[in-house]
Amino acid sequence: MTEFPPPAPQGQQPGYAPAPGQQPYPQPGQPGQPPYPAAPTITAAPEESAKKKRGLVRNVIVVVGALVVVGIGVIANLGTKEVTELKAGDCVTKLEESDSVSKLPVVDCAKPHQGEVYFAFQLPSGDYPGDQKVQKDAEDRCSKEINTYAGAGADEKFDIFYLRPSSDDWSRDRGVTCIATDANKSVTGSIKK
Repeated sequence: MTEFPPPAPQGQQPGYAPAPGQQPYPQPGQPGQPPYPAAPTITAAPEESAKKKRGLVRNVIVVVGALVVVGIGVIANLGTKEVTELKAGDCVTKLEESDSVSKLPVVDCAKPHQGEVYFAFQLPSGDYPGDQKVQKDAEDRCSKEINTYAGAGADEKFDIFYLRPSSDDWSRDRGVTCIATDANKSVTGSIKK
């Protein structure tokens, strides 16, 4: 007959009990350990006239000992980038609305992709101004900058998708990343004028 070890004490995961004489494994959320990170919510910008603007709360997630990509598939090519490292000219795939985004797959713009980063900027420091203010500032600036990057009329030709910080991330991330997309198809080649 096979003998199974006794159940793990409360606060430990079954199958991961410490060896006799060792201290129990620390568990997130217990006294003396960091809490689980709070997951921010997504807010999508309202649709306006002939152009759509979609925004995501970008969440910089620091996970010790693990790489977490939330809601985004990883593809081979140029790899993935932290959303805080994206810059104008980066072409991305697997651009989907999600609870939080920490990384996006980046591809050569000569290959089919879903969006192209055309501008990134920092919101002013200070107390978090609220979701509506952050969303409005992101929409306004992204709408203005697309024509500078892609030429006159680009704001009517492409959908505007942006990543923005959440209130939870405000103390370490105030960046907004503007991405031009075409909701009807993937794009091949850069949109830069």
